[in-house]
Amino acid sequence: MAKLKYTFNDYITNPSGRGAANSISPPNDQFEKELMGLEGKNDKSKFKVYKHTKPGGKHLYYIHFQIPSSTKDFFNDVVVEFTEDDNDSGNIKTIKNYTVKFFSNDTNFVYTYAYTFKSHGLIIGDLEKKLPLRCLIQKPTMRNPDNAMGINKAIYFSYIVMTREQLFEKETLNRVAVSGGLSKLISEIPSFDTKQRERNKIEQEQKEKGNGTKQQPKTKVVKSKNLLGENPVEALKPKITKIVGSTKKSSIVKKIKKR
Repeated sequence: MAKLKYTFNDYITNPSGRGAANSISPPNDQFEKELMGLEGKNDKSKFKVYKHTKPGGKHLYYIHFQIPSSTKDFFNDVVVEFTEDDNDSGNIKTIKNYTVKFFSNDTNFVYTYAYTFKSHGLIIGDLEKKLPLRCLIQKPTMRNPDNAMGINKAIYFSYIVMTREQLFEKETLNRVAVSGGLSKLISEIPSFDTKQRERNKIEQEQKEKGNGTKQQPKTKVVKSKNLLGENPVEALKPKITKIVGSTKKSSIVKKIKKR
């Protein structure tokens, strides 16, 4: 499969690649409103910037986003890798022309797009091990049968945050970049399975607190007093009258004669 090479803006404008026929108009307003709603329910999106210099002096920026999800207090991880443009003389003030690769542990990305992104060379290689192997080697025949590139919301939200926080500007990036580089970033990203356990735990706790479904009140059990005496088993045994032969019948006849 052909490899794709494009900028972040290229992905947002047309994830299929430059010149592809199915160019789309991104629903900016809709996604911005949705992100604001998630941030209002949870907290504002967070980010960290890491600057890395490769052998030969080429610069890379890694921006790690924590994007709020539909589950309260749970954030998905998104990482965008920006590789310095070959024509960057050092005087260009933005990274808008840098090529990008992505990583996300958002479930939509993992189950729908991880295989496709890897096929096109768009997943950050150092973070692949954080994703389930099956999602990288098996085609998503149910979710994405055409193996088409598409917009993942968590990644789109990170683009909105970048624009809002002026993270396309080198001055901003260099000012907020943290030390530690790529190795520190890798250590801070949990595996997908770990994230799923975290999410399940949060949802279970919220359910128990009544934030999900309403918890049914417990029925109070009151022990009743023993009204059957000291031996309730004996008291409950039915009394059986044994009838032998015609004894019962003859006793009835005698009563009639006495009248």
